[in-house]
Amino acid sequence: LPESIGQGISSLATLNLSNCRSLAFLPESFGQLSSLVSLKLAGCDGIPDDVRSAASRAVSTNRRKAAKQQRRLYGSR
Repeated sequence: LPESIGQGISSLATLNLSNCRSLAFLPESFGQLSSLVSLKLAGCDGIPDDVRSAASRAVSTNRRKAAKQQRRLYGSR
Protein backbone atom coordinates (compact mmCIF):
# COMPACT_ATOMS: atom_id res chain seq x y z
CA LEU A 1 0.00 0.00 0.00
CA PRO A 2 1.25 3.50 -0.66
CA GLU A 3 2.13 5.48 2.46
CA SER A 4 -0.30 8.18 1.30
CA ILE A 5 -3.39 5.93 1.09
CA GLY A 6 -5.31 8.00 3.63
CA GLN A 7 -4.63 11.30 1.91
CA GLY A 8 -7.13 12.50 -0.64
CA ILE A 9 -9.53 9.54 -0.45
CA SER A 10 -11.16 10.14 2.92
CA SER A 11 -14.52 9.08 1.46
CA LEU A 12 -13.34 5.48 0.88
CA ALA A 13 -15.88 3.24 2.65
CA THR A 14 -14.72 -0.30 1.77
CA LEU A 15 -11.22 -1.71 1.44
CA ASN A 16 -10.58 -5.36 0.66
CA LEU A 17 -6.95 -6.37 1.16
CA SER A 18 -7.71 -10.08 1.55
CA ASN A 19 -4.86 -12.44 0.71
CA CYS A 20 -2.26 -9.69 0.34
CA ARG A 21 0.31 -12.02 1.83
CA SER A 22 3.23 -9.63 1.41
CA LEU A 23 1.44 -6.84 3.29
CA ALA A 24 3.33 -6.37 6.56
CA PHE A 25 1.98 -3.06 7.88
CA LEU A 26 -0.70 -0.45 7.38
CA PRO A 27 0.61 3.04 6.60
CA GLU A 28 0.21 5.71 9.25
CA SER A 29 -2.06 7.70 6.93
CA PHE A 30 -4.50 4.76 7.14
CA GLY A 31 -5.95 6.51 10.19
CA GLN A 32 -7.16 9.33 7.93
CA LEU A 33 -9.67 7.02 6.22
CA SER A 34 -12.48 8.44 8.32
CA SER A 35 -15.27 6.97 6.15
CA LEU A 36 -13.88 3.42 6.13
CA VAL A 37 -16.59 1.13 7.52
CA SER A 38 -15.51 -2.19 5.98
CA LEU A 39 -11.98 -3.57 6.04
CA LYS A 40 -11.07 -7.09 5.00
CA LEU A 41 -7.64 -8.40 6.03
CA ALA A 42 -8.20 -12.17 5.81
CA GLY A 43 -5.05 -13.91 4.63
CA CYS A 44 -2.82 -10.92 5.38
CA ASP A 45 -0.67 -13.00 7.68
CA GLY A 46 2.18 -10.48 7.77
CA ILE A 47 0.14 -7.86 9.63
CA PRO A 48 0.76 -8.13 13.39
CA ASP A 49 -2.23 -8.81 15.61
CA ASP A 50 -1.91 -5.49 17.44
CA VAL A 51 -2.03 -3.55 14.16
CA ARG A 52 -4.97 -5.66 12.99
CA SER A 53 -6.81 -4.95 16.26
CA ALA A 54 -6.14 -1.22 16.06
CA ALA A 55 -7.43 -1.10 12.48
CA SER A 56 -10.53 -3.05 13.51
CA ARG A 57 -11.23 -0.61 16.35
CA ALA A 58 -10.84 2.36 14.01
CA VAL A 59 -13.27 0.84 11.49
CA SER A 60 -15.77 0.08 14.29
CA THR A 61 -15.55 3.69 15.47
CA ASN A 62 -16.15 4.92 11.92
CA ARG A 63 -19.14 2.58 11.63
CA ARG A 64 -20.68 3.96 14.85
CA LYS A 65 -20.12 7.54 13.69
CA ALA A 66 -21.74 6.79 10.32
CA ALA A 67 -24.77 5.19 12.00
CA LYS A 68 -25.12 8.16 14.34
CA GLN A 69 -24.94 10.57 11.41
CA GLN A 70 -27.59 8.60 9.51
CA ARG A 71 -29.92 8.68 12.53
CA ARG A 72 -29.40 12.41 12.78
CA LEU A 73 -30.14 12.92 9.07
CA TYR A 74 -33.02 10.50 8.68
CA GLY A 75 -34.31 10.11 12.22
CA SER A 76 -34.51 6.89 14.22
CA ARG A 77 -36.21 4.05 12.47
